[in-house]
Amino acid sequence: MKYDAESLMRLLPEVYYERDGVDGPLKALLGVLAGPAEDLNQNIQQLYDDLFIETCEEWVVPYIGDLLGVRGLHTVTSSTSSMRAWVANTLGYRRRKGTLSVLRRLSRDVTGYGAAAVEMFEQLEWTQHLDHIRDQAHWIDLRDPDPLELLDTSLGRACHTVEVRNIEVERGKYNVPNIAIGLWRLNSYPLTQVRAANGPNPGEYFMDPLGRDIPMFNFPEPDESNEGPTTEISVPTALRRYPVHTDIENLRAALAAGQDYTSIYFDSQPVFAVGEFQLPTVTADRILICNLETWQSIPAGYDIGVDPKNGRIKYQISTGHPKQIMVDWSYGFSSDIGGGPYDRGTAVADMMPDTPSWYRVVSTDPSLTGQQGLSTTLDQAVADWNADTTKRDGLIVVLDSDTYTLTSPLAIKAHEGTHLLILAAKWPAPTVLPNGPRDYALISATDVRPALVGDIEITGTAPGTSSEPGRIGMSGFLVNGRVTVKGGNLGGLDIEDCTFAAGSISLAIQSGGVKNRNLELEVQRVVSKGMTITPTIAAATISDSIIDGAFAASDTPCSFTACTFIGKTDVRTLQASDCIFDGMLTCARTQEGCVRYSYFPKGSTTPRAFRCQPGYAIETHPDIPEADLRGRIAPTYNSATLGHPAYRQLSLGCADEIMSGGSNGCEMGAFNRQVQQLKLANLDSALAEYMRVGMHSGVFFEN
Repeated sequence: MKYDAESLMRLLPEVYYERDGVDGPLKALLGVLAGPAEDLNQNIQQLYDDLFIETCEEWVVPYIGDLLGVRGLHTVTSSTSSMRAWVANTLGYRRRKGTLSVLRRLSRDVTGYGAAAVEMFEQLEWTQHLDHIRDQAHWIDLRDPDPLELLDTSLGRACHTVEVRNIEVERGKYNVPNIAIGLWRLNSYPLTQVRAANGPNPGEYFMDPLGRDIPMFNFPEPDESNEGPTTEISVPTALRRYPVHTDIENLRAALAAGQDYTSIYFDSQPVFAVGEFQLPTVTADRILICNLETWQSIPAGYDIGVDPKNGRIKYQISTGHPKQIMVDWSYGFSSDIGGGPYDRGTAVADMMPDTPSWYRVVSTDPSLTGQQGLSTTLDQAVADWNADTTKRDGLIVVLDSDTYTLTSPLAIKAHEGTHLLILAAKWPAPTVLPNGPRDYALISATDVRPALVGDIEITGTAPGTSSEPGRIGMSGFLVNGRVTVKGGNLGGLDIEDCTFAAGSISLAIQSGGVKNRNLELEVQRVVSKGMTITPTIAAATISDSIIDGAFAASDTPCSFTACTFIGKTDVRTLQASDCIFDGMLTCARTQEGCVRYSYFPKGSTTPRAFRCQPGYAIETHPDIPEADLRGRIAPTYNSATLGHPAYRQLSLGCADEIMSGGSNGCEMGAFNRQVQQLKLANLDSALAEYMRVGMHSGVFFEN
């Protein structure tokens, strides 16, 4: 039952309903009581839900785990990985304690990573008797590239000599009592109907809409049975040329012979698909998996060539050169940061205008033609917004992952008293009235990541004396350009879950005319090639972001949480926690603010610092030369290339003071809230309970 004034009135005898009238005092009284009654009703319903692990709130999970005797629980937030699966499956784990399948499932549930468990005695060399052949022992054929590429991974099956060192220190992997736990830290993000970027010559394309060489990833299908060995198709890993090529060639041979064949990579959910705009995709048997690093020609018998290692496509010359290629593919990254198709529902709910009454939807899908509020270009949707100067809140929703080339630049106006949110999301139209108003509750900020090519300019048009200047928000885009705030009176700029891939300056607050002194800049989960803020604005708040370039805000008070800055950083005042400043940090006013649990290099000018590296290590280890500590305690990354799956991911050789130096005991920088160290601590605790007696385990990262 819903508790509101009208519903409560209907519970009374009809005579009181009639005497009270439409808006009588009795209805007003019940309206006051309805709010607390509805809150109490929801609380009672939630108390019932909290009795079950499947429906309880996240904070209840450890308490249910305590009832089951699940020990060693470190709190891991649901935004990164939840303990819910671990607690829910505890009884199942205990029924099959000690089996390899349990160790694999346990590792996956505890960490949220793709996982494999391998008994290392099966990969030891030994002299075999012809009457007792070990089928699981494989010898490397140097003419076969497949096992060579998987050498020393959890998916490899090559034989090794015995290592007697302890596997727990990640050295002695190959020994009789050892079980290796392989973890895939990178996530796979699937995209559908992405417009491939043109390559250097006609008929040549990049899977990435911005024309970058990015490896294609497998999007693993859920394995609920969890039986059998881990395979490449069941973990989020980069696609290799050889197995995909072999799978397609087997499919071609089966079709030619009229036989049935179950494809590994191209079953009901293909790992990638290529086709022209609004035309059927190329069938798997017409695709050649090859090396396209030099864009070599495709032989006859195939329609296209695909290079999964670089994400490149080339059409066969005889088929012509189509201009609009749409692809489905998956890329890899280590966290839900930057523009991506991951679920942004909670973040978008916080960004939503209070009372949206104006909207436009943007899509290039011809099937949506005729729907109310539809625009085929973002330029037209913004022009409609700029032309309407009435005070209201509005939404511009981009419905697909297509590429939108912007005018130079795309000018967005923030009128006085307005709030506009531009986001990438799914938003189904009404099924009964296709031209009727849309339900804002149906917006689903997931599964899409549009690419915007061009620059964006934002101008606040409110008078300088206005008490309610306009506000602009952006969420979920891959931008090949920069965002510039022109001189004016803008009240707020919120940018979340976006990647700015081009230009040394991605966000700038420019002076001229009325200055944006009241502007509040909020940036969350953003990847940017730098940032400039001039002149003074009210505040800049940045969290869970990578600023890969100079950050210039010498007149602005700043607050940073869990960010990675590459290059020089200039601010006026600073509050920072769990950050990496991989470049000189300069704070104009050191009497205000604080920097805690962060890294900054020698020579930086900062406010008071608390447990910051390498200064804290130098202070607590006076017996070690300062030069040695500074040389050892410095951030190192697996990749510095934007678009690489391991972009700005701290390498395993990075100093422990940085890998575990955050306020939560986890790594500093943009990936702090992945709480990798807590996940591994949980896994160590869990493995100790479920390992067989006399067996030892070690954890190895596969990517």
